Amino acid sequence: MREGVYAAYRYFGLKVRHNLTGGGTNGAVLVRNNKPYAISLIKSPDTSTMVHELGHVSDFVLRDRANVDRAADARFAHIYSNDTKSLILQEESAALARQKYVSSYSRLLEISEKKNRDGYLAQREEKTLSQYRKFFTNYAETQVEGFANAFALYLSDPDLAEDIAPKYCEVIFTLISAEPDIQEVVDSLLHSPAFSRSVLPSRL
Repeated sequence: MREGVYAAYRYFGLKVRHNLTGGGTNGAVLVRNNKPYAISLIKSPDTSTMVHELGHVSDFVLRDRANVDRAADARFAHIYSNDTKSLILQEESAALARQKYVSSYSRLLEISEKKNRDGYLAQREEKTLSQYRKFFTNYAETQVEGFANAFALYLSDPDLAEDIAPKYCEVIFTLISAEPDIQEVVDSLLHSPAFSRSVLPSRL
């Protein structure tokens, strides 16, 4: 599976650099002139991180081919053009984030419930609560991450992905099915002999 993802990176002409040191970021897509040119990873990335970053790459490539405005609020304009559907995608982004970051979301709920119950929090807990809320609102629940999360989850557990994010799956795989080369990349990963849920866990 890992070799398949590395092959996909190479197919898209991306250099792979193992130069990240962690600190909350295990992988990143490097972009120049609105196009990905490299993948930056920690020294020994897990497969889920690698596939997640491949999801970001696929998103960039699909939008580039569709000549879609790269502004975040126009990300799905070529498929979803009304507020109702955008809201559905936002709800699915949140659901995907909560599924991926289970322990962080549980901690956020725990501190929030304590504040609601007691009416106040210690300064350190207030800071922690603020950090968790920013993490989910400004990062984990965004549609940019939602796309990559849905892509990665589909490769590990298609049924769960369809259950949690049916609209994302529709967007992603309708677009991919129209691009034979990207479809081939995805199919090669889905049908890899090394592919299994133990390799790429669906629940983190």
